[in-house]
Amino acid sequence: MNEEDCRNCWAVRFCSLCFASLAGKGILQPTLKQEGCPGIRMRVEDAFKTYASVWERNPEAWKYMDDIVIK
Repeated sequence: MNEEDCRNCWAVRFCSLCFASLAGKGILQPTLKQEGCPGIRMRVEDAFKTYASVWERNPEAWKYMDDIVIK
C-alpha cells in the first residue's frame, strides 16, 4: 500500500496480487507487481461487468446473499 501505483489504482480494494508472491531473494520486486497489475484490473473490471449484467437481467439474483453472515 505504500507504493504510489497502489495508492492511485481504482482496483486496489479488490486486488488479489499478494505482495508475498512478489519477493525475490527476500526483496520486493516492483517490476513483478507492475507486470501483474493490468491483469488484475481486467479481472476486477470483468467481475463488475458480470455482476451488473446479472443484476440488470434479474434484480433478485443476489437476494440469497441477504442472509449470509460473515464471521
